[in-house]
Amino acid sequence: MVQKKDLVERLINAGYTEAKEKARQEGIRAAAELARQREEAELEKQRVARLAQEAKMAEERDAKAKALAATLAKIAEGKGSWADLSYSDLYAQCRKRGLKLVAALGTKKLDLVARIELFESQTEEERRATALAGQAKMEAAKVAAKAMREAQLAARNAAYLRERDRQRLFLEKKAKKAKQAQEKEDATIAKIAAGTAAWSDLNYVSLKKQCQKRMLDCKGKKAALIERIEKYEEAEKEN
Repeated sequence: MVQKKDLVERLINAGYTEAKEKARQEGIRAAAELARQREEAELEKQRVARLAQEAKMAEERDAKAKALAATLAKIAEGKGSWADLSYSDLYAQCRKRGLKLVAALGTKKLDLVARIELFESQTEEERRATALAGQAKMEAAKVAAKAMREAQLAARNAAYLRERDRQRLFLEKKAKKAKQAQEKEDATIAKIAAGTAAWSDLNYVSLKKQCQKRMLDCKGKKAALIERIEKYEEAEKEN
């Protein structure tokens, strides 16, 4: 109770009154209302813009449809050409006539124009024959594409096998060469042990191996390695 009384006294001393609190609350509500009105205004603005855009798009579609109808009418009267249509309109006309857009029969604008003109100039029987010929051409293209894929696969497999054989021969030669070098090294060491050869008969790599085998320093020139090995062998004989 004492704390509450002290709080009330501090608020009164700070100039707090019921009228000021009411004014503060009304200010908060007014600000919230203003924010709501602005948000609604922005949403309404977006809705109007969207409707205007939709209306514009509808007008453009109507204008395009009227232009297409006029061009088709001129073509029917012999006063226009199929080439006057856009690619998308030609594509739609091909689909309307059951003409499929496939690479084997050409997919450029001139190809579509030629196919529509041929279709329009033919009788029903000729159209069926053209359709069958087109299907045969597509099948032939599929067969050719399959043969090409198989040839490419065979070429890749042959290249892989050649490379595999090359690597195998290389590794076999390398292993054979290493074996021969090791046999030569072993024979030379046997001769050194028998006193019929000298350490200088070994190459630098073999001498380094012999130093490593005896836990000797492997750095330096060939003469230094031979000197270390000979000293080691003499010490071993003395012991």
